[in-house]
Amino acid sequence: MSSDPGHGKPLTNSLSSAHMQAIGTPRRSSGLMGRFSQLLSLDTEEPRSQPTEQQLAAHQRTLQTIQKCHIDSIFTESKFLQADSLLQLARALIWAAGRPQKGNTSPEDEDTAVFCLELLIAITLNNRDRIGLLWQGVYEHIANIVQSTVVACALVEKAVFGLLRICQRLLPYKENLADELLRSLQLVLKLDARVADQYCEQITQEVSRLVKANATHIRTPVGWRTIASLLSITARHPDASESGFEALSFIMADGAHLSPANFVLCVDAARQFAESRVGQTDRSVHAVDLMAGSVACLVRWAQDAREAMAEAEAAKLCQDIGEMWLRLVQGLRKVCLDQREEVRNHALLSLQMCLTGVDEIHLPLGFWPQCFEMVIFTMLDDLAEIAQGNPQTQKEYRNIEGTLVLALKLLTKVLTFTPGAIAIDKLLQIVA
Repeated sequence: MSSDPGHGKPLTNSLSSAHMQAIGTPRRSSGLMGRFSQLLSLDTEEPRSQPTEQQLAAHQRTLQTIQKCHIDSIFTESKFLQADSLLQLARALIWAAGRPQKGNTSPEDEDTAVFCLELLIAITLNNRDRIGLLWQGVYEHIANIVQSTVVACALVEKAVFGLLRICQRLLPYKENLADELLRSLQLVLKLDARVADQYCEQITQEVSRLVKANATHIRTPVGWRTIASLLSITARHPDASESGFEALSFIMADGAHLSPANFVLCVDAARQFAESRVGQTDRSVHAVDLMAGSVACLVRWAQDAREAMAEAEAAKLCQDIGEMWLRLVQGLRKVCLDQREEVRNHALLSLQMCLTGVDEIHLPLGFWPQCFEMVIFTMLDDLAEIAQGNPQTQKEYRNIEGTLVLALKLLTKVLTFTPGAIAIDKLLQIVA
């Protein structure tokens, strides 16, 4: 399957060859170009017998006339059309394609729908400066295709990958539409499960390309939420997880593209890869490293805030950073309960680093009691419960006692690290 519908196929060939051949000999056709040729040659009724030489000659002249009209230029040079003409052209293509229907569709009707969709995508890309004029109609047409398709077919393939192409091409130029373009990719999440499974690997590869080319143009939580969702669902997919994790690593490694807008979303996505067994233990450990490494971004943002912001603004950002830190350590706590000894022990040591390596953040005091209650003591309780479980549970969690020892060492080090960070009475209340 090509992940770039229409790639390598000039628009002129699509118009003048594949679809013009339909009118060389009179035949029954429900296709767009078949009906178009009948209209131009004044064939209002289907022929009842074999065509005469005169009829064949007339059709040949019709074909030549259509070719001389260079109909393809309407689409390839659509950027020169007046706004109203461009809008009417797009509407005509959507009308000619017909409304997608669930169930069986004739090959002729699907060919027509695919042809019209390719042209619609082409004029959309050729008119990026006027995308606001076309976008609503294009989006609704693609949405109708995606939501009405229950089996993999050429039409839904063109729709999904055409949508990805539009986003890839327009994101660098349309910052004001970035959120809307990225939000449109949520259509991919609405694909029928059978269709999504068939295209998941190719979709993830395209999303990975989009992220690598446009990460700097995705700046809001709205846009990143769509990207994180598309990557997260690949964590347990045997074919797509590699591309999904590669894209996530591109964003998170060394904090390259982490920001307050995507921090929590990416940390949660990394946790899902850490908990997944699709990529074996090595990938899970790498995902934990991505989570733990992200704490360096929090330290850097806190330092930058104190140096460059007014006191009130810096205090607000430090509060937000505290919330992000709390979500990070909560995510690591969950991985500390993984059945695989290597993964949970690595997560526990990473959690210890994230708890003791934040002195430069100057976390507001209220976060430490929350951390002890929601992360450290909860983790100790869960590990103790597993260690005291039945033989089957202990078999599933090999050497859980060793993990519990590491957890107790973590508690000791964190208490040593925070002698004055939390009020003793609050800590005693939590313990009680």
